[in-house]
Amino acid sequence: MSNTWLRDLRNKKGYSQAFVADYLNISQSQYGRFETDPDDIPFGKIKALGIILGFDPSEIDKIQYKFPGINIGDPYEKNREYSKVLKQYILPKVEISLESNLFNLCDFNNLESSQLSKFLEEFDQKPTVAIAGKFDTGKTRLANYLLGGEYLPVRRQPATKFLNIIRHISDAPAWLRDRIYKENEQVFLLSQNFWSDNDSLNFNLSYLEDEARFNDTKNCLKSLTLYALHEYGVYVHQPSQRAIFKHIEIPAHTAVIYIDSPFLLSCNLIDTPGVNEQLNLIVDDSRLKPISELMDVLIYMSQLNGFMDTVDQIIIKYFLSMSIKDVHRAKNHPMFGNVFLVCSQASPSIIPKDNELQEVLETGAERLYNPIEESVVSILEQYNDAEYSQAKLAEQFFSFWAESDKRSEKLVKKLSEYLKVTLPKAYLFRLEEKIIQLKKNYDNQYDRVIHYFENLKENLQMATVELKRLEEYELEINREMDRKRSEIKLFINKQKTDGINDFYTRVNKILALDQLEEIINFKYKQHGREEATKNAPLFIFSKLEREAIIISEEGYENSKQLLNEFCETIYNDFNKSFKVTKSVDSISDFSLNNYKLYFPFARSTMLIGYLISSVFGVPGLIIGFNIAMIAWVFNRESWQKRLAKQIKDRFEEEAFVEKVSEKIEIFWNKLEEIFNKALDEFEHDMKKLIKEREKIVKMQNISDINNHIEHLKDLREFFEKIPDSF
Repeated sequence: MSNTWLRDLRNKKGYSQAFVADYLNISQSQYGRFETDPDDIPFGKIKALGIILGFDPSEIDKIQYKFPGINIGDPYEKNREYSKVLKQYILPKVEISLESNLFNLCDFNNLESSQLSKFLEEFDQKPTVAIAGKFDTGKTRLANYLLGGEYLPVRRQPATKFLNIIRHISDAPAWLRDRIYKENEQVFLLSQNFWSDNDSLNFNLSYLEDEARFNDTKNCLKSLTLYALHEYGVYVHQPSQRAIFKHIEIPAHTAVIYIDSPFLLSCNLIDTPGVNEQLNLIVDDSRLKPISELMDVLIYMSQLNGFMDTVDQIIIKYFLSMSIKDVHRAKNHPMFGNVFLVCSQASPSIIPKDNELQEVLETGAERLYNPIEESVVSILEQYNDAEYSQAKLAEQFFSFWAESDKRSEKLVKKLSEYLKVTLPKAYLFRLEEKIIQLKKNYDNQYDRVIHYFENLKENLQMATVELKRLEEYELEINREMDRKRSEIKLFINKQKTDGINDFYTRVNKILALDQLEEIINFKYKQHGREEATKNAPLFIFSKLEREAIIISEEGYENSKQLLNEFCETIYNDFNKSFKVTKSVDSISDFSLNNYKLYFPFARSTMLIGYLISSVFGVPGLIIGFNIAMIAWVFNRESWQKRLAKQIKDRFEEEAFVEKVSEKIEIFWNKLEEIFNKALDEFEHDMKKLIKEREKIVKMQNISDINNHIEHLKDLREFFEKIPDSF
């Protein structure tokens, strides 16, 4: 190709050098050098030139800048072998009838189609690595670096427009592969409606396997080649660009991209649009919810200049509360292990020395630890029964510079180790833990039912008398249920009122000027006024957040104990011969996990995870951000006292106590709904138990009873054979 090809293409389009330079966001003289020596054009600019001048970059020798990428192979081969073994137990191969209607109460018939299948479905999913951060922090550059090439569009200005979900090409469902391999369609633009489920957004990668959902034109808006993503998948900033790109605006929310990258053998990758620094976009849960719901590993990026500023701290604090997972309890899982906090050198004009960069990382860890120590860290410590520290958090801080492998090697090494060794072991631990508990639960249930039948053989007449007593007791159960509902309502209302009053008291104590001044002196005496002004407001916010969590958690535990005692009393009172132990935590899987059904941002399995995400989730981000943005005012008082006054005033201006009290009240109202639901299911189970007893007693046949005992023993033996380790 002639060295005049670029000038010839521009002249053919009728564009001036100034027009093309404006589109590229560079000077005219720099563009002139591109025409003189096209071999020195950066690849990102070649792609942009291809768009405006209408040529295929594949015609140019310098097609792609190759990054080293991460190639750890497929670390889940052993896990899949274990999964394959377990799947043999989903549909029993032994000659055992599961048709009996006598054992519905214990859900014996549903084990193979519900719990085990659910465990394996979760287990077979690859982990998802999500890259998040503010605009222009190098997120897409890091994504390309990990993938091993410039697959995704990169420009100097903020570019990423869609939520990019990048998967290995072999993960595409069979019905989609012809379009990928034969028609070269590797990118599929999806509307937000694609993720809709019963009028709410539910970001679940299994939806990508749903052919009907995928082929609905309201859901899948357009399919593209990978190159075309550089046209459709970026924001248009310059007026000249907007005029050219007007015809390709598509109201898509997500781009699903299939790439043959070795990195994607070990995980899925999500490259997210940047979070607006003013947080005016953060109230839209379509921005945050997919990250919090899909991420198994979070990489958060912040620029070297202003690393770990207040906005970063607020956003990371939210994401950390969403990162609590079962894998944390796995043996030798590192603290904060699934969160990587990265200082990116997105600006080539700022290149620090190694010791300066290390100092930036250490300062960033200290800045972040202060606001999370009172809330997220205490949650992690309680959940994992381990002691967390700033030093452990600092181990998760890394640098990244695409132009320097040396500056990126620590991140690449640690991420590779986590994805290749730590996470597969943690997944295996999580499944084995669930299988062991599953077997234990069902083994206990079979033993109890077999014991009951053995007793029944000895005294059918007594069983008939017992049945009559149960039928008579049913009316009393209904009256007791009504009484308990009223009691719980009164109890929860008192807890709610007492909790809010207690919260007011604690807030007023912490926001007293002398107390605020003392906190500022203690935390920031060595760091000085500037650091305190930036970070003290968020630290105070976190202390108050923790107080609300403690109050609500204590009230919840008291309420749960009240309901547990009631359930235990009822069962023990009339069900002595066939004792079934039930509690709030076992009625229809009623547990802290249920909170995620009611609160859109809750992903943690802990109540306090809900409180962080719902009470202090997106609403808390806005409140915290507004409180933290304090402008300095000069007067004759000490800077500590002035800052204390400003913090107190800002909390009052933001009506902090009132807003949080409203959220706490909503929490208690939801808790009352859940407890009522538990009572409904409790009452239903009791009635079902009576009907089951009636069927059993009416058998009046020792031979039938013996057959059912043998049947139950066969079932117990079958489930005992399920391997719980590999």
